[in-house]
Amino acid sequence: IGPVAAHQRQILVSVNNLDLAGQYLQKTADELKARVTSEWARIPQRDHVTRAQRALDTFGAFLAKFTHAKQRSLEQFGAQVVKPWVRAILQQSYRDIKYVLTDEEFNDVQNDNLFQKRFILKFGGGGGGGGSSLAKQLKQRLTAANHAAVLDIAVSSLAVDWERAIRQSKFNMLGGIMFEKDVREIQRYLEMESGVSLRKKFSRLLQSASILAVEGVADARHIFEGGTQLAADVSSQAAALSKNEVKAILANRIDISEKDISDLA
Repeated sequence: IGPVAAHQRQILVSVNNLDLAGQYLQKTADELKARVTSEWARIPQRDHVTRAQRALDTFGAFLAKFTHAKQRSLEQFGAQVVKPWVRAILQQSYRDIKYVLTDEEFNDVQNDNLFQKRFILKFGGGGGGGGSSLAKQLKQRLTAANHAAVLDIAVSSLAVDWERAIRQSKFNMLGGIMFEKDVREIQRYLEMESGVSLRKKFSRLLQSASILAVEGVADARHIFEGGTQLAADVSSQAAALSKNEVKAILANRIDISEKDISDLA
């Protein structure tokens, strides 16, 4: 094992130790507090009980230190390992993928979606290579809480990188429809992997995908004026796209004129 891999493994061991120590400390503090409350209730000297409870409260300070140290280590691991891994998966999955499609190409992609297959294979560990094995290693080596935290970092990184990739791509309506399907399928896959809803994290991506799939500017306006279910979803999200962002996304559609976009009220 090389020095980089050894360092990464050391981080995983450290965050697991911190997580388990924190869980044990919390459990111990809760049990002792319960015993003090129930078994010392008959002691006439109430100040003894108060001092005991105050002493037990110091467990919270130790627990906060463990939590802070674990969080810092996870953030370090995320920056050094997880984020570059996710970025590489997205880049490799997008190789030779385009979203300006003819009718025939659209049908071909629907029957054999290379992007979705590549992403799921590389992220989920269905094939060979370092990238494909990382997800399995993390699931095997991390506690449930730490694994959930690392997956959260991975999904957040994916959403940011994917949104950035949109700005560098060109679409027509059929390509936008395919892109929306890609986003929704990857969201479903990652929700199955993580066991939690990713609706909020994918909110901006889903909004962008829906904008790219519209037939024309009028439909884009309709989305954000409450005419669709997406509008209701967006209204409850803090990360709703601004009007300028909508225009910038529409500018990537080669089949919508600049004038129509600039006229968007």
